[in-house]
Amino acid sequence: MSERTRSTWQGLAGAAVLLAFLGGTWQTYAAKADHFFLPTPEQIGARLADEWLTVDVAHLFLTSSALTAIGQTFATAVVAWLIAALLGICLGVLTGSVRLLDEITQAPFLLLRSIPGVALIPIFIAILGLGSDMRIAVVAIGCVWPVLLNTAAGIRQLEPLYLDVSRVMRQGHAARILTVLLPAIMPKVFAGLRVSLAFALVMTVATEMLAGSGGLGALAIRYRSTFDVSGLWATLAVLAACGLLLNAVVVLSENSLLKWHKKWRSASE
Repeated sequence: MSERTRSTWQGLAGAAVLLAFLGGTWQTYAAKADHFFLPTPEQIGARLADEWLTVDVAHLFLTSSALTAIGQTFATAVVAWLIAALLGICLGVLTGSVRLLDEITQAPFLLLRSIPGVALIPIFIAILGLGSDMRIAVVAIGCVWPVLLNTAAGIRQLEPLYLDVSRVMRQGHAARILTVLLPAIMPKVFAGLRVSLAFALVMTVATEMLAGSGGLGALAIRYRSTFDVSGLWATLAVLAACGLLLNAVVVLSENSLLKWHKKWRSASE
């Protein structure tokens, strides 16, 4: 068994032990406290089995209503995240490569990224309405900053040797970006992408809650309004599972695309 495989299994085993401990503690406390707003994990699991899960493989073991809500949240989060990733990488490369542009944009970027994305929702509702365009625009603007700032920082911290080699080879600016700059800063870019993806899911649920436009966020608000506590906790459990799934996809993509970088770093050490 390779060291990487062993590390993965050890991490999974540790997570399973931790979840079992926390679940047992929660179950014991909630059963004794008998608090209306704190159902037991057993009650939440029963609600998930009743309203969210099914044996239909064609629907990914989800009920039709669950698939619709999860699909809308996923679609908004992923589309907005892809837009933010493209915009953040392009602006990050541009500002990181041009010193004058970097100095000019530092203050505006600092101002804009300090504005909570949720605060933009009423403005975009007034401009774009309650449809998917509003949700995608708000989420994309809210989660672009980690990608943009990480990309720009990676360009600034790049070793001059890379650029010197590119100049010796007489590469044009576009070729230098594609063959030298981007491959060299991809670890920092992926770090920004992971953080940005978490923001995208949070912002998507926030827009759905405030706009009441379907998805997991609107479903959570409906359960809260009717004091359906077990339904609300079940929705939160589904959101947590969605976050884990999206993060796992990004981590797997990073491990696959940056395998060469890890081998090179190990060899250089």
